[in-house]
Amino acid sequence: MIYTLTANPAIDYHMDLSAAGFTPGQINRSAKEEMFPGGKGLNVSVVLAELGIKSIAWGFIAGKTGALLETLAKEYGCSCDFIPLPEGETRINVKIDCEMETAFNGNGPVIGEAQVTRLMEKVRSLSSEDELILSGNLRAGSLNLYEEISRICHENSVRFVVDTEAENLKATLPYHPFLIKPNEEELLTLYGSTDRSTASVVSLMMKCQADGAENVLVTLGGEGAFFLSGNGDLLHATVIEKQKVVSTVGAGDSTVAGFLAGMTRFGGRYEEALQLACAAGSATACRKWLCTEKDILSMLKEIEVSKL
Repeated sequence: MIYTLTANPAIDYHMDLSAAGFTPGQINRSAKEEMFPGGKGLNVSVVLAELGIKSIAWGFIAGKTGALLETLAKEYGCSCDFIPLPEGETRINVKIDCEMETAFNGNGPVIGEAQVTRLMEKVRSLSSEDELILSGNLRAGSLNLYEEISRICHENSVRFVVDTEAENLKATLPYHPFLIKPNEEELLTLYGSTDRSTASVVSLMMKCQADGAENVLVTLGGEGAFFLSGNGDLLHATVIEKQKVVSTVGAGDSTVAGFLAGMTRFGGRYEEALQLACAAGSATACRKWLCTEKDILSMLKEIEVSKL
């Protein structure tokens, strides 16, 4: 079973002011409002569901907004096993969709020690038959959970995937994640480099492997992605005909979901998994929210994968 973890999920409340515009200090009226379940792990679960792959979403929820978030997640095909918090409310992020996109992101509830202990019990219950996706902010109070969760997964032979940045990513490498997915900027920052040449990026991907990662997937925005497999194969995915970017939010999460779905659909063949990953990421970038299966299949023909 695939599990995704979102420590601080949110309800993303979109208000469409694209026609009227947004003016601070005045009453602004939207043309339309929409609500979506938010958070990087939840995004992965939603796109996996679109592609027919079952997963279970973990995380912490609180109050009436937490109950609403769970309802929304289930409406988008997610199976949920959230840990309730005794106080507070799950955060609401208000997104103003207009020419100059504006967002007001909530802080979220306090996660107590007892709830962290429950989460760790869940992690320890996983086996080698399971897969855990770690992404975004996994901080609970003063605790950063990345290293501890990675250690438990390694000890129990649980395959885990990491999509985060800087020190969080570095902390997981000694525990041999199955896949890491930094974007180009995150990869450069990880090793203090400013060299964006292909040779430099590939060299840093190899360094990630030397530091412990099994497979490395680096997204390059509109330029596609590089993938370095554990057996040394280097693949490059490119977008044949670039589409207009609407929002990059959720594109990386969609890429992760597409890769995992591709590994399942195509029997572990990396070329097809990378093609599906880039199709999912690109499809989400062309939408206001996450891609649908129809969007992904339409984009698939625009993704070309070559072996370098």
